[in-house]
Amino acid sequence: GLGHEFLKHIERTRLLIHIIDISGVEGRDPLIDFKVINEELAKYNRRLSERKQIVALNKIDILQDREKAAKVKEEIIRMGYEVFEISAATKKGVKELMYRAAELLEEIPENETDIVIDDTVLIKADFAEGEDIEVVRLDGDYYEIKGILVEENIQKTDFNNEEAVKRMLRVLQHHGLYDIMRKKGIKQGDTIKIGPMNFEYLE
Repeated sequence: GLGHEFLKHIERTRLLIHIIDISGVEGRDPLIDFKVINEELAKYNRRLSERKQIVALNKIDILQDREKAAKVKEEIIRMGYEVFEISAATKKGVKELMYRAAELLEEIPENETDIVIDDTVLIKADFAEGEDIEVVRLDGDYYEIKGILVEENIQKTDFNNEEAVKRMLRVLQHHGLYDIMRKKGIKQGDTIKIGPMNFEYLE
């Protein structure tokens, strides 16, 4: 079971990301597991079963039965859920999942807090500094944020749209931008350049 401490925690969430082992390696039925967890949510608190939920089919890199996995995905979509195929090990599909989570959080009213992610350590992609996010000091307390992930987001963002810029920053935050900046010694009041815009760094 999920345990009451965990259930109490997710009562505060606005969005659930339900991670399912789709590999078939352990011989479990992913569809049954999915239904059982949602039944537990509903029994504990009916509102939890009605909360916005994204489903992530994990371990697609080691699938044992692709045909069966496709049927599971089809059934979950039929049940009305948005489904992503990911591999926490190889990071395939993780960026797309996080982008979608960030978009949904912009849409869902902020009357509750946090995202709950099962297997958080696996799902929160630990992107390598210098490849996905890179902090470059331009001059004194003036820094530029670069890297593959940053460039991808810059290309997708309308910098004349305040909400689009906020969404981009939230996506980068999910991928550890603030931790990387702090490690680089960036402090309150420093200027951060992302794409064509400058931001003041605030703790």
